[in-house]
Amino acid sequence: MNIDKYLDIISACRFCFMCRHLSANGLATGRECDTPRSHALIADLVRMDKANLANPDYIRTIYESDLSGANRRHCRGYHADTNCYDEIGLQLALRRDIVEAGLAPAEINAIADQLKDVAFTVKGSADVLYYRHPCLDKHTPEAADAFARLAPNAAVIEGGDCGAALDILGFAQDAQAVADKVERMRKLLPELLKYIPGADAADADRAALLCKADLSAGMVGEFPELQGIMGRYYARFDGENEAVAEAVAEHYSPLGPKDDCPSAPLSVAVALADK
Repeated sequence: MNIDKYLDIISACRFCFMCRHLSANGLATGRECDTPRSHALIADLVRMDKANLANPDYIRTIYESDLSGANRRHCRGYHADTNCYDEIGLQLALRRDIVEAGLAPAEINAIADQLKDVAFTVKGSADVLYYRHPCLDKHTPEAADAFARLAPNAAVIEGGDCGAALDILGFAQDAQAVADKVERMRKLLPELLKYIPGADAADADRAALLCKADLSAGMVGEFPELQGIMGRYYARFDGENEAVAEAVAEHYSPLGPKDDCPSAPLSVAVALADK
């Protein structure tokens, strides 16, 4: 099992009470089960009897964990013999074991199915693109109704993930499959560059490597319409040259028949590889 890699953490963490006072999630909910110590206790019970992995209360607790790693600094000092305490790693390992056992909740599977589709689809035609998550209709129908009334002619974009979200949900193999798309883009570029004068091979490879990175950023998670745009800012901030930054921003283009196509050689190459 994936949790077998964290036996030293499980052994040390289950006897410590520090996170009762330091866990933001536990303090907010007032529940012992929302502390990292309880996650270690669950892992220990699963280690002793794999049947415990099917406990719906355990599954719910693991998927409701905040993954903040807030206790890592304190616990590293408290457990001198566990020099590499990895609070988040243990929680993700539990999620992977849940998924691999076919025990992921239906709502988690539904989200994963959406994330596995790395292609973008655009519905409608407008000057501004919006992202509206499908769960909006189910969980906050009043917000979905308000959106429909406020933006009746909006173009809506759906889809897209670089694999990070799938990995967080415990779908490690599917996350790797999504990440493999980036590698396929990088392998395809040398052939495309033969027909695109002016595109530097090293810059093209760099842009392909970075073009999906912003999908795991908090800003893009909050405002999905900034995909690519934030990638350009991040690339500039990290010192990438302007051609690479622009290619990161423009590789989604065109998003539809009315969208402008990239014109810079490097942007053209990366956009074609993505398509």
